[in-house]
Amino acid sequence: ATQTTEYASAKARIEETGGRGPEEETMQHQSQTLTFEVITQYIDGIKAWMEIAWGTRTLTIIDAPQKIKDNNGRNWLIIQAEEYSERSLS
Repeated sequence: ATQTTEYASAKARIEETGGRGPEEETMQHQSQTLTFEVITQYIDGIKAWMEIAWGTRTLTIIDAPQKIKDNNGRNWLIIQAEEYSERSLS
């Protein structure tokens, strides 16, 4: 069994930036990948391949997060993430 640990909790702006799919479609099943841009306060230690729990959805961070500074000197993270989903058509 996979064990998950909550690393951090933060408010974020999550915007869908695109998708691929259906990538693989058979008579029984369909899969697709959606991509998202997530902007949140800077949290040290966030890395690629960590997951973001967003309601009932799970987004996987696909690249090293970018740290940016706004005009007021506050640090933010821009995170590229994707959601892979598949569903049974039977």
